[in-house]
Amino acid sequence: MGVANPFAFLLSIFVVGLIVLYLWERNQRRLDIPSMLLWHSVPESVVRRSRFQPDRLFWFQLAALVALILGLANPYSPFASDQPNQRTVLVVDLSASMQSLEGDTTRLELARSAATRVIKAAPAGGEMMLIHAARQPRVAVGYTRDPISVLQALAETSATDTATKLEPALAIAQRAIDQADGNTRVHVFTDVPEESIDRRWRHGMTWWPVGTSDTNLAITGFDVTQGVLQDHQSATVRVTLHNFSSQQHHGSLSLSIAGRSFAQRLFTLGAHQSSSFGFTDLPGAGLVEARLTENDALALDNRALSWVRPWSPVRIALLTHDPRLAQTLATIAEATAAIEIDAVDPAVPPKWSDFDVAVLQGESADPLPDLPTLQFGGGGTGEASTERLEVFDWQERHPVLRGIAPRQFRAFHRAELGEPPSWGEAVLQTRNQGTESPLLVVGTPDRRRAWLAIDPASENILRTDREPALLLVLNLLDWLASGDREVSVVKTGDSVRLDGDADSPAQIIAPDGNLLEVAAGSDRGLPLERAGVYRIREGGRERTILANFRDAAESDIGRVSTNSPKPEPQPQATTEASKRSGLGLWLYLLAAAALAAEWLVAARMT
Repeated sequence: MGVANPFAFLLSIFVVGLIVLYLWERNQRRLDIPSMLLWHSVPESVVRRSRFQPDRLFWFQLAALVALILGLANPYSPFASDQPNQRTVLVVDLSASMQSLEGDTTRLELARSAATRVIKAAPAGGEMMLIHAARQPRVAVGYTRDPISVLQALAETSATDTATKLEPALAIAQRAIDQADGNTRVHVFTDVPEESIDRRWRHGMTWWPVGTSDTNLAITGFDVTQGVLQDHQSATVRVTLHNFSSQQHHGSLSLSIAGRSFAQRLFTLGAHQSSSFGFTDLPGAGLVEARLTENDALALDNRALSWVRPWSPVRIALLTHDPRLAQTLATIAEATAAIEIDAVDPAVPPKWSDFDVAVLQGESADPLPDLPTLQFGGGGTGEASTERLEVFDWQERHPVLRGIAPRQFRAFHRAELGEPPSWGEAVLQTRNQGTESPLLVVGTPDRRRAWLAIDPASENILRTDREPALLLVLNLLDWLASGDREVSVVKTGDSVRLDGDADSPAQIIAPDGNLLEVAAGSDRGLPLERAGVYRIREGGRERTILANFRDAAESDIGRVSTNSPKPEPQPQATTEASKRSGLGLWLYLLAAAALAAEWLVAARMT
């Protein structure tokens, strides 16, 4: 049993006032008696007891006063089965930092324990909802009156390897409050300080802070620099470490390639300091892994993955009647051992399986060879332009623009402008006489083709002031030749688009070894919520995705003050709905009935 307004009991002083009033009135009453003789035989105790002898009017008045006081207090039962609209909403943070250790347990385990206590203290028969606050909010359990199902779903929760924005999940909870009749209680279990969230999202919610440790060292940067068409011996690795704790820490950093360790560094980092380490002379190519051996609170950011491309010469079949283009590409091939060029007569198609890339000028081959192809000119619908052409738009994240700032391009003097080929998208665009036109069009990773509107020979890309154009051609050859060997390095929380045919299924081997299947015709996006190696098979093609956890805000786990209060689960606090459903109205009616009875008795006595 609870009361909606416990301060109403302060009015109990009026009960004492009623008794005092009766005593005062009795002491003021005058009685005429013939003699005091018989009074001496009455014991003193009896005389004292007889001083207060309430009559029926007193009891009616007392009943009315007590009923009014209780009516103001409005007693109610928070566990009453006649209040079906009581609701409890649980929001559980599943961000990466919830994996942090607090002693022998994790922050998520602490959150689970607190949420379990809240569920057990919730009103019997009330509805419950469980919301997961992860990369995207998700209602894990909709409103249900079965607490066992909520407890089971809570036990099955696991923290993701991504950052979490609480606001979307809190918005769902706030909407549940707004749509209910005011009898909804929201509990938020997180290591995010309450004051860091906009008040409009946390208004009316109970905050359960978990976690106080700040001991964490993290790999905040892991970069492999490998030039265009370079082998592993020319590659360099740079690792950046950061100490997020408030104390100095010592540790060890080790590097391995293809499972074989090749370097180790001991380090000391002061509080909130960072440092970088460079590595060269790599022993081979393949999967390169950096790992911290320091035992800290969060192990997720102690590991990072990248890729060193294996070296092999790119065999190019050149189909052209232009000796200038043949001489330009031959000069490039002589400067690097990574390119081998064979001039092919366009009239006599070669055995294409002997080559990695075909380079054409215009429509030099019909049909086009069934291998990655680079076309210089041709394929457009416009005529050649000899005006100065400036690059004004580009897709800076495309790998063919790696290491290039397109604004470095000097004006091109000759390009075949017009509608881009239908099989690709424009990566570089120019504006000619107010009309936007593509300069470079590339296909998809599963159909590697490229069309470059400019003529490398006419533009003389071997001149020193044309270095960006030369690097663009080398990037194109590198991208075309990488084919199925391509390995992508991304961050957890990103989504990877499956490039295969949407009409065929795709298979994904997740970092935990589980096999995921994406049915044909379904959403072709793959959210990366776990750090590690993803292997994707689609359309007869295989590729590898390396997902690294990279989020300084999540690695900085020292967020909650040690003085942060932790509320204890209590029966549902009184809301407007419980006030309306309390006993106050019935007590008011009882007080009115007592006053009416007192008035009738008083009328008869007079």
